[in-house]
Amino acid sequence: MTEIDKKLRIYENSKIKNFLSLLKLDFNLYGKQIFIAPLVVNLIFIFGILFTIFIKKIFIASSIMITNSINLNFYLIISLFIGCIMASNSFKHLHQEEKATQFFMVPVTIFEKFLSIWLYYFFFYLLLSILFTIIAFLVNNIFIFAFLRRTYPLDAILSLFNYKIISSYFFITSIFMLGSTYFKKNSFLLTILTILAIFFAFFLIYTSVFLLFFNNMSMQFSLNLSETLSRLGLKEINYTLLGEIIKFLLSFFFYFLTYLRIVEYDVKGE
Repeated sequence: MTEIDKKLRIYENSKIKNFLSLLKLDFNLYGKQIFIAPLVVNLIFIFGILFTIFIKKIFIASSIMITNSINLNFYLIISLFIGCIMASNSFKHLHQEEKATQFFMVPVTIFEKFLSIWLYYFFFYLLLSILFTIIAFLVNNIFIFAFLRRTYPLDAILSLFNYKIISSYFFITSIFMLGSTYFKKNSFLLTILTILAIFFAFFLIYTSVFLLFFNNMSMQFSLNLSETLSRLGLKEINYTLLGEIIKFLLSFFFYFLTYLRIVEYDVKGE
């Protein structure tokens, strides 16, 4: 191994150590949040089942005490909704001079700082939300079996790994993380209002321009597109797949804009 290779290895090891140190630092800042939110949601889930068992055990015939299925995605979506609220404050420290200075003084790259926060608010939070929902489900199954001698089917757990829910959370998190770099206060509400304003403006433009002036052209385009797809052996467009692709690309675009906003703050020294 040459001297240059040794220096490169030392440099790479130092980068890894610095990034791990950053993760530990961010854990002290955000760790409690990402644990508490899904934990509280699933404790409510458990107590709700216990209350239902108690009520049905007393007042309802045992033959109809419990349904044969359960919607675990309901509890997961509630956890992820809270995660979106927290993501809307993910970069609020950029708007506070002292905290912003501390943030930029950490000896890692801007991308690594962004990546660390993204890991907490998307990846770790998603994993914990799914994990706590599974644990709550299994605990509830124990209670249900103990009191009613019945259980929910274990394959209900598989519904938690729904790619549409995961991709939607990936997409929505990108929007609220971007919003957190623009709004100092009430970022969640202001981001929603901004989205509504953009959609409303787009709707007005589309309605007034496209439909009023190019309606016939639009119909002709649709007919030509259908004819082209038929010649290619494609009967129809897979709009679900197309929507997922667009959502995926937009997510990366919004994350990239978030990264650029952080760089902008660093350059301006805000």
